[in-house]
Amino acid sequence: AFKIYNVWQNRPQYDETNQSVNDYSQWQTYKNAKYGYEIKYPMGWSYREHPDLQDGAGFTPDSTISVPQTEVIRIHENGRALSDCSMPFSEYVKVSAVHEIQNYEELNSIEDFKTESGLTGYKTTWIHSDSDDSSKKNISLPLTYFEHKNLLCSNGEDHIMVDMANEKYIDVYDKMIRSF
Repeated sequence: AFKIYNVWQNRPQYDETNQSVNDYSQWQTYKNAKYGYEIKYPMGWSYREHPDLQDGAGFTPDSTISVPQTEVIRIHENGRALSDCSMPFSEYVKVSAVHEIQNYEELNSIEDFKTESGLTGYKTTWIHSDSDDSSKKNISLPLTYFEHKNLLCSNGEDHIMVDMANEKYIDVYDKMIRSF
């Protein structure tokens, strides 16, 4: 038996009274030329595009130095194994992190939603082993998946993933993924 430490469920909730979920008038837009997608991010934040692959970017508040170790929200192109290509994307997202990320063991939660542009996103959390103690289980911060219609699974690239490294920014994360 194992015990799940669920910090995620005790996170502060997004307060819609402070800022409308659909109001992006004070936000900037990151555009990825290589894969043709864009996402909005708040004023007072900056991004660092992944220089070698040009497949995405990491976002940080301007009060933080923008280096890979301090990026709090990341977006990038991702691909699935050819053996998973026959699976519909809506089913693949239910096993994606298990197939893509070491120590991720099973899906904890999934929420499908529509973005501002009408695209379906899949916001997930996962049960994973603690890196120091494999008997200890944790619940991940969210990983959100978007199928990219212009990419081919057979080429090893078919979706965009958005993840976060600091739960303090969940309200920004939630608003960003809905702007995709």
